[in-house]
Amino acid sequence: MTIKRKANTFKALQKIGFTDYISEVLTDSNLGERSAKLISIDDFSRMIIYAASQGKKEAIALNMALTKMSLTDFFRDAFGARPLTIEEKRKAFYETYVASLGWEGWLIMDRWEDEIILESYLFLMGDMN
Repeated sequence: MTIKRKANTFKALQKIGFTDYISEVLTDSNLGERSAKLISIDDFSRMIIYAASQGKKEAIALNMALTKMSLTDFFRDAFGARPLTIEEKRKAFYETYVASLGWEGWLIMDRWEDEIILESYLFLMGDMN
């Protein structure tokens, strides 16, 4: 990606409210204390929306999975049903994500992207274990 293209992307993100605020957090893990730089959930959401609007199939799949999982849980609660467990949420998320992306797309993604998606999802769900 060229510098000009990066600048245009950043400007487009700012137009939809992207703040570029980064916070640093420390977490305990099996490997000891880890430092991570995080963007807000709002900025993460804006990045997904922007990438989806640019036709990025991974972002479209991520948006579909998060939306379906969230709305399912929201409507279950609204109609008095038991909320989804974290395991049910994960299952619903990944089933929709893979179905939206397609198996070929899922297999093509390299491991680094998988880890970012999983870490982002776990962060959003408040489960950093």
